[in-house]
Amino acid sequence: PFNVLLRTTLDLLQEKDPAHIFAEPVNLSEVPDYLEFISKPMDFSTMRRKLESHLYRTLEEFEEDFNLIVTNCMKYNAK
Repeated sequence: PFNVLLRTTLDLLQEKDPAHIFAEPVNLSEVPDYLEFISKPMDFSTMRRKLESHLYRTLEEFEEDFNLIVTNCMKYNAK
């Protein structure tokens, strides 16, 4: 039941990203300096892998990863 909730939530979050900007990890060939600014990359595919591997023990852990997507984006693009 918990993973069903997280899976549904992740599906809904991904629907808000119709351009699939956050669907996969940042391509370091296209953005070679990304890791100079971002120490912990996150994206929806990584979240889904963690979800399917039952690595989220709490809703807070799931929320932390989603917030990482947002804060990483804001941090990198503010440089």
